[in-house]
Amino acid sequence: MIITLLPGCTSTEKAPYVIEIRSTGYSGGNDYYRAYYNGDLRMYEYHYAVDSGVVAFDTTKTEAVSSPTNRTLRTRYFLFHKDSTYGYKFEQQTSIREEPERLRVDSIVKTIVLQSAGLEEALQTLPDTIEWSGGRTVLREVYIVKAENGYPGFTRTLYYSKKLNHVGESFSPKLDSARQMKLYKVEAKLAELYNSTTSSILPPSIANEMIVIPMPDSLKAIGYFNEYYKITAEGKKQ
Repeated sequence: MIITLLPGCTSTEKAPYVIEIRSTGYSGGNDYYRAYYNGDLRMYEYHYAVDSGVVAFDTTKTEAVSSPTNRTLRTRYFLFHKDSTYGYKFEQQTSIREEPERLRVDSIVKTIVLQSAGLEEALQTLPDTIEWSGGRTVLREVYIVKAENGYPGFTRTLYYSKKLNHVGESFSPKLDSARQMKLYKVEAKLAELYNSTTSSILPPSIANEMIVIPMPDSLKAIGYFNEYYKITAEGKKQ
């Protein structure tokens, strides 16, 4: 799976790996972010939207008229030492030779990662269904939530795996600890599509899932790690 050693990882250390966290069903769309683990270094690859359009001034109506807005997704990289207070943000659309922005790790990471305190309800609730597979290395728990106060009912399914215990990312550290397994997928399926409280149509299924993927076969990620090493004097914590 690993095609190369990144800067900062020797052959005696745990090989670098990448976790992709995928979200599907939100507003009918899909999104993801990636977490690179390379020795003591961490890097997040994430996206943000940029809207563009043309604003003209209509002299007959004395008002501004906007053209349709185009939305594009751009990519950022945030790289830091696992024990650092500060890390560096790189913009993909600019040369990595430009000075990156130095930012606090906690303030940036919390805007990227997917965690929900609501998942911890599973610690006080018995699942409606429990299913083991893979020689009891994979656990599937199903919770049925009834409709209440105008909110639709739904089925929440939690997937755990012992094979992913080495993964540093977490949807719920408390659930990981309680089950001694990694919660790697959370899925919610609605019993009905209409929310009478908010008068809105909801997606029928929502899911967050983390997947170990091969290290991308490009020099881009290696370039950001190299740049971090130059800035921080060989990758020392900041």
